[in-house]
Amino acid sequence: MIDPSRCLSALTQRGGVIPAELARAMGNRIYGCDTCQEVCPQNANISPISPDFAQDIFPGATPELIPLIELTVKDFREHVRSSSIGWIRRARIRRNAAIAAGNMKCQQAMPSLTDMLEDENPVLREHAAIALREIDCWRSCHLY
Repeated sequence: MIDPSRCLSALTQRGGVIPAELARAMGNRIYGCDTCQEVCPQNANISPISPDFAQDIFPGATPELIPLIELTVKDFREHVRSSSIGWIRRARIRRNAAIAAGNMKCQQAMPSLTDMLEDENPVLREHAAIALREIDCWRSCHLY
């Protein structure tokens, strides 16, 4: 039985604040999710695409988080808006990158997330704060 309200692909595309439990389930996903393809019995005997081939065809399949957190309006317009991910809008891409940074405990993203605390968008501010708490908690717990 599939619960569409818990679909990670749909979650990365919807607006607003993502509840903590669901945000953790997103892992490092910025857009979409192929889990249902991976577990579908119809796909059991299909060979996966080679990682090298996938990288050639989809060079943005594993984007860097910090440039996405810092994605400017200009860069979005010039490089992202016309792509397949562009329709979900800049704020959602940035929100999802902040969630991923928190989930991955990405200490390098802390300055960018700190800057995001000053963003005019309250959803981005909230997710930046959550991500910073996740990263700082992990960092504090692993100092000893």
